[in-house]
Amino acid sequence: MKSIKIAGKKFKLASRLTRLYALFIDIALIGAAQSVLGLLLSIVALLLFGIGSFGSPQSLLSIGGLSIFAFLFSIVLWIFGLFFIDGFRKGQGIGKKLLSLQVLRLKDGKPCTFKDAFLRRFAGLLQPFDLLWFLGKKQQRLGDKFAETVVVEFEPEPEQTEGETEDPVNVLENAIVEMKNRLAEAREKVDASIGVEKQFQDAYEDAVVQADRWQDRAVISLKAGREDLAREDLEKRNQYQRLAEQYKTQW
Repeated sequence: MKSIKIAGKKFKLASRLTRLYALFIDIALIGAAQSVLGLLLSIVALLLFGIGSFGSPQSLLSIGGLSIFAFLFSIVLWIFGLFFIDGFRKGQGIGKKLLSLQVLRLKDGKPCTFKDAFLRRFAGLLQPFDLLWFLGKKQQRLGDKFAETVVVEFEPEPEQTEGETEDPVNVLENAIVEMKNRLAEAREKVDASIGVEKQFQDAYEDAVVQADRWQDRAVISLKAGREDLAREDLEKRNQYQRLAEQYKTQW
């Protein structure tokens, strides 16, 4: 079965036979509606006038009015059914809906409007030329050409994923480029981590040096007999030792 791409989606073209069945269904339903209308009007006439009063002038006049109404209503019914029925929601008349067909506009993939439906069916008055166009690539009647529409099956075909159609060489090249980019990012993160670690190491070593200096100053203060200064120096030493321990744990 042939397919067509409309607005980025693939649809299966409706077969000629299925479209013909849909038209027959529409005609049959319109004829059935007309028959039901005639039956209802006959029942109304019987209820209003009875069987014995059909020959009276009043009954003939009323029946004539009902007949004119039925005639006009039938004309409206057939015009609407044949020319506008495919303009319903989703571009489906009753026959097409029953057979899962749909009329779409080629320019945007949207269902046909009542205007599009009228253009499609109006070209049917040009038979048999209208049917000759039906043999084309898109299976469009002359009316479809005028309205820029096409009849398709209702459900679109699933689109192929890019992975099914993409060139394997391009896939491999893209994968290599992506791997290189990820390695570069990982290297940057490692370098940043090493830089932070080096900062903590330098801070730790500096804190150890400062603690040793205050230790030496405390010894000098004790030798000079300045116990008060020695206590202060030892307190400073302890602070730097604690700071060094903190840097060491983070390092």
